[in-house]
Amino acid sequence: MGELIPIQDHAGIQAVMGRDLYDFLGVETEYRHWFPRMVEYGFEEGKDYVVKNDRVQDSLGRSRERTNHVVSLDMAKEISMIQRTEKGKQARQYFIECERRAKEPAQLSPEELMARAIKVADSTIKELEAKTADQALALEAAKPKVEYYDHCVSIESDVMTVKDWGAHFGLTEPQARQKLLDAKMIYRKVQTREWSSRKGDVVDRNEYRAYAAYRNLFDLRAQHNAPRYHNGQVRQTLYVRAGWAITVAKNAGIEVDRSIYDILPESA
Repeated sequence: MGELIPIQDHAGIQAVMGRDLYDFLGVETEYRHWFPRMVEYGFEEGKDYVVKNDRVQDSLGRSRERTNHVVSLDMAKEISMIQRTEKGKQARQYFIECERRAKEPAQLSPEELMARAIKVADSTIKELEAKTADQALALEAAKPKVEYYDHCVSIESDVMTVKDWGAHFGLTEPQARQKLLDAKMIYRKVQTREWSSRKGDVVDRNEYRAYAAYRNLFDLRAQHNAPRYHNGQVRQTLYVRAGWAITVAKNAGIEVDRSIYDILPESA
């Protein structure tokens, strides 16, 4: 539908000029008499319309002021219906369509679409950069712990972690540690108590120690490069001596397959 009557924005409200509507409707009565009669249908100045005079030239080229009005679209629709003419019906349908289009998302030009896409992409890039920076800080903060597990809890030539020791016998780390606890070869020792945000409570921070009768099978090593406990204590890790791995397994009640001797030679 083309522009039958020019629509303008007036203080954020869609409106038409009274004389544009008057001309389209083809009213025979003079505007200065017709518009006041329309107002009598219950319209209020300042709410439904405002006076806005304009200047025109007469046939002799002389400029003169004439009365005009800014009419809200709601008022224009009612005035159109009041006319009870085909033109009035056409104008009313036109105003309804204008209102419908105004409520729809604006159709963007290719240039506007490209500008919006660039803006979204730029925002996404900034978010990713911020996340990357946060991740870098998190990695830096976790570096001491990573180094601790890489260098302090990894297998060495003469010792092995409980996890690696248990793996030789088909056990997970918790299973292997429990075997040693059940056999009374090692015990838990509370080093400190710390707040756990995951559990929402104060929890014990345990380390493991070998009972005196089995200390020769294990090696307790201080981890000076690892993060210390909150109370300042140095962390210590209990290792299984590699040369005594099979002996530890036997004392823990683990059935030792003969093939394991090719991997872990038993100490005398």
